[in-house]
Amino acid sequence: MSTTDVFIEVTATDFTKANIVLNTICAMFSRYCSTPFTTEQVNVNTSSGEKIVTPDLSTFQSTATVSYVNDVLELKLSPDEIMALLRKMMLHPAKLQEDGNTICVDVPITRSDILHACDIMEDVAIAYGYNNLNIVTPKTLCVGMRQPLNKFTDQLRQELSQYGFWEIVTLSLCSKADCFSKLRQKEDGRAVELGNSTTYEIARTSLLPGLLKNLFYNKAAPIPIKTFEVSDVVLQTTENDVGARNKRMLTALCASTSGGFEVVHGLLDRIMVSLGVAPDRYCIRESANETYFPGRRADAFVDGKKVGVFGFLHPEVIQAYQLDLPVSALELDVEAFL
Repeated sequence: MSTTDVFIEVTATDFTKANIVLNTICAMFSRYCSTPFTTEQVNVNTSSGEKIVTPDLSTFQSTATVSYVNDVLELKLSPDEIMALLRKMMLHPAKLQEDGNTICVDVPITRSDILHACDIMEDVAIAYGYNNLNIVTPKTLCVGMRQPLNKFTDQLRQELSQYGFWEIVTLSLCSKADCFSKLRQKEDGRAVELGNSTTYEIARTSLLPGLLKNLFYNKAAPIPIKTFEVSDVVLQTTENDVGARNKRMLTALCASTSGGFEVVHGLLDRIMVSLGVAPDRYCIRESANETYFPGRRADAFVDGKKVGVFGFLHPEVIQAYQLDLPVSALELDVEAFL
């Protein structure tokens, strides 16, 4: 072959990953150059006006302590022994810092997997030999089992299926209009917004939009159409470090010529009986939820705590989702029963 120059172009949606791929390809092909392990850099002018030089073949440094490596692997290796093992894994030069405990290594461009001290510890274990490590019985015995919430959810799914409802699974992302204006609700600031999408703006705060969309695409199905979903909605919170939490909800729909109010009311009663909720603990009261039609809506209470809402959907909600049948819905907070 008479080829003397090869231009490598990498396109990706993630700049960091594009650099990793470019560096790996350059490292692989550079050994076949007339002067081995050399490459020519290219000046790139981005659309934002920034000027960058690629590929960036500079190494970076990562550290791990001798005590950390020995504690995790349950070994008693000296700093020199650890550095010798790291050299086997191409992490060199490995240098011992002045404190006598910290080892610093230069990470080459071919080792993009090195991100943390645990990655260095893993390389020491590989070089030492997994079969040579001390094999001991775990000090803690763990028995795997389903989370109570998931077990309870499966029981509810079975109960609703026996009542003649079809389970569906809908998208967990939607637009703001789906969750608020189409449902005649005001934005309350609890929705988790996405910063990089125009079609899917938020994580759903209600299961109703997905069920109503499914109903729209299945208007030709024989009536009554009875569907349900038991899944998570996402709400903002200050109770944890991520600023959001999942909340398990149950939502059921019945679309028929009569509206199906008695169907969802009966479904609520059946769920209460199945859960062993005594009649004196459970009651319904008039609701003010704007998604539902006035006079045909009610909140469900157990031990004085609101656990759900049901009723006829408001005609404006039905019109917003381009439906041509009356629809009744039931929404329950699953976690309230645990």
